[in-house]
Amino acid sequence: MNQKVNNNTCILYFFICFCLYNHCFSQTLNSLIYPFKTDTIFYSKEKEEQFYNKIKDCDSILNAVNTEKKYESLNREEMKLLTSCDQEIFEYYDVSSKQCNWYCAGGPDTLLASSKKKNSRRHYFGVSNIHDFMHNSIWLTKYQKKVPWITFLFSYYSPRVTTIAITNGDVSTEKRYKHYSRAKTIEISYNDTVIGFIQLLDLRSTQYFEIGVLGNKKDLLQNDKEVGTWELRLKVLDVYQGKKKNFLAMTDIFFDGLDLIH
Repeated sequence: MNQKVNNNTCILYFFICFCLYNHCFSQTLNSLIYPFKTDTIFYSKEKEEQFYNKIKDCDSILNAVNTEKKYESLNREEMKLLTSCDQEIFEYYDVSSKQCNWYCAGGPDTLLASSKKKNSRRHYFGVSNIHDFMHNSIWLTKYQKKVPWITFLFSYYSPRVTTIAITNGDVSTEKRYKHYSRAKTIEISYNDTVIGFIQLLDLRSTQYFEIGVLGNKKDLLQNDKEVGTWELRLKVLDVYQGKKKNFLAMTDIFFDGLDLIH
C-alpha cells in the first residue's frame, strides 16, 4: 500500500516538475519579441523638395479652379496634377493616418521619460516627439550609466493594445540615422510586470511587434465604470552604437489594437 502511494507521489511530483519546466521554457522563448513587419523609410532632401514643390503647384491649380478657371477647361497635364493632389497631407514627414483608426477610440494620455538632451536653438528633444507622428522630430537622451526609459499612461477607458510600432533612431536622413545610437533591446512592462524583450533590427524603418492583449476588457467599460488606469514602460537595455554613442535617438512609437470605433 505504502509502495503504491510512494509511486503515485513520485509520478505526481514528476508531472508537476515537467509542467513547470515546460511553462518556464515556453515563457523564455516567448519573452523575445521580434518584428512581424517592417516599413522601410526612404526620406531624402531631394524628395522633400519635390514634395513641397508639388504642394505649391497643387495650391496654384486649386486656387485657379476655385476663382478664375472652370474645371472643364483644364488641360490634360492640369487634370493629372489635380487628381494627384492630396489635400490632407501638408508635411513631408507626417505619418499620421487621415482615416479613423485605433486612436479614434482613445490612446495614451501621458508620456514620461527618464531624461532628454538639452534643446538646441532649432530643435526640441522632449519625449512628446516620440508620439507626434512626425518623422523629423526625435526623442534624444543620454545613454550612459542610467537606463533610458519611456512610460505611456492610459486611462481606464482607453482601447486595448495588441501592437506597438517603433521607428528607431533619427530617420530624417541616412546620415543622421547613423549619427546617434539606436535601441537594440527594449524591455517592455505592463503595470510593472515584464512581458517581454523587444528585439529591434538596425534598419531605417518602422518595425511592428505583437505584445499580446493589454488593457481593460471592453465589457468592463459599460456605463463608464472605472476599472483602473494602466501603463506600459519601455526600458532600453542595449543599443546599436552611433557616432555619438553616448546619445540615444528614437523617432516615433505608436500603437494599434482592439475596440476600434467604426
